[in-house]
Amino acid sequence: MAEIEIRELSDGYPAVRELLSLSFGFEWPDGPGDPFSRLFESRRSLAAYDGRDLVGHAGILSVEQRVPGGEVPTAGVALCAVLPTHRRRGILSGLMRRQLAGLWEAGAEPVAALTTSSAAIYGRFGYGPASRQIAVDIPRGAALPPVEGADDVRLRYAAPETVRGVCADVHDAATAGRPGTIRYTGRWRRQLENDPSTMTPGWRSPVRCVLAERGGAVTGFAYYRAETAGDGDGAVEVDRVHATDLASYVALWRLLIDQDLMATTRHGGLAVDDPLLVLLSEAEPTAMCLSDYRIRLVDVGRGLAARTYTVAVDVVLEVRDEVCPWNGRRWRLSGDAGGATCEPTTASPDLALDVRELGSAYLGGHSLAALARAGLVRELRKGALETASLALTHTVPPWRDTMF
Repeated sequence: MAEIEIRELSDGYPAVRELLSLSFGFEWPDGPGDPFSRLFESRRSLAAYDGRDLVGHAGILSVEQRVPGGEVPTAGVALCAVLPTHRRRGILSGLMRRQLAGLWEAGAEPVAALTTSSAAIYGRFGYGPASRQIAVDIPRGAALPPVEGADDVRLRYAAPETVRGVCADVHDAATAGRPGTIRYTGRWRRQLENDPSTMTPGWRSPVRCVLAERGGAVTGFAYYRAETAGDGDGAVEVDRVHATDLASYVALWRLLIDQDLMATTRHGGLAVDDPLLVLLSEAEPTAMCLSDYRIRLVDVGRGLAARTYTVAVDVVLEVRDEVCPWNGRRWRLSGDAGGATCEPTTASPDLALDVRELGSAYLGGHSLAALARAGLVRELRKGALETASLALTHTVPPWRDTMF
């Protein structure tokens, strides 16, 4: 059996697209339908080769992710796949380990993030589940209660490519201060209406864009697709809804859940505190909690110092990290709402945990106290857990609103 070589990709993106098609079992879109074609960074791609054949791939997309108190450069891990003919040979493990080591050696992003449909795979590489989303399936005509100003909102359709900039601005304003979201700068602006979640096979309509306007200004937008199944049994698949005020948000949702010939309206991932969930409490939509966004601290010191903390904290963490040994040591985290430092120390530890649990708590979506109750965090100094847990929480729950 030939030895697998892991090195920088030399084949180009078309070869990666073919690998993805074979690996995931459906034809990866080409041209404008491919949400990754403009974001692909060949120099940040690692490939596995069996001789001349490309058999595995793991890429990085450069993103600016919001975290409590600010933003942090994040390695968006994407386009990870191994050919079915070469699975269970340690190829993905080799790619993941080499990728993390490369980030560390280059002094690149201190944090990595990914979305996955197979949670069991990436936990062993130190990625912890960091946020939850609520998927909803809303029956047509579900009643939303009156909201002041909603009836005065003007709605109009627009070609997505003509309003990209204004929609990106609305998105960034609407999600400001929300951990887990990213700012739509540079190439990401063109991705707003081309999120990978829209690649679900079987949807027939192109993406539709509806703008909400108040006082002559754009205050919200929605992207959706629709499939008419006949006999009024179609479905609306909502990709995005963002607005800078509640009236515009409600006006957009009223339109989306009352479409002719559509029996249901679906959204794959609302924030856990989305106001729609409260407004729909009488409509009893089908809901499911999802947790497919994972965070990995590549550099514990830089990563923890890049965010702020709800209350003052001074704690020594004993971190285990089997994949990135440079992290496996004691760290003294000192911080508050104004900033933080995190440096190696030889002091006695207050808490002991795996780097995976730090990833889960990093955006404020999972508390250290809850992780401790599950046996994943050990308190070594009485009182340290309560303070550290509170410090790492955030008033606004994290939300992965962009899939990559």
